Amino acid sequence: MAATKVFEEISTLVDKRQYRMLQVDWKLRPSRGDPQRETLDAAMSEYREVLGDWNSNLNRHLALVERYFGKDVRTTFESIQEESKSIGQQLESDFWDLVDHGSAAEASHQRSLFALNDHIYQLNIVMISMIQTGEVGITPHGPS
Repeated sequence: MAATKVFEEISTLVDKRQYRMLQVDWKLRPSRGDPQRETLDAAMSEYREVLGDWNSNLNRHLALVERYFGKDVRTTFESIQEESKSIGQQLESDFWDLVDHGSAAEASHQRSLFALNDHIYQLNIVMISMIQTGEVGITPHGPS
């Protein structure tokens, strides 16, 4: 079923982006000792790779989500995009502060990342439920 494939692609991508951001956050924190530049660079590189995949397919993903799951689910996906973008910008800023000034940020973004995780989980639940009840697809009776 096409909607299941869309769900799997979206779910995998949002989980991967959130996890990569969490890895960067973990490596930036002074509570974890002095950040090792090599592991921090590797974590940031992996995050940027996922971000590239995300951004290069964003409009396609938005269109697929809307057509298979409806406008409300697309709006939820967009809010996850904005939330991810905001956290990602903060992580980038913290990364460059560390690179340029040698000091890691004191505050973790873990709380924001866990809240994002909850939003991603809820999106997954809605999409799975719609697939299970047959409320998906591009049909006269499907989502608008």
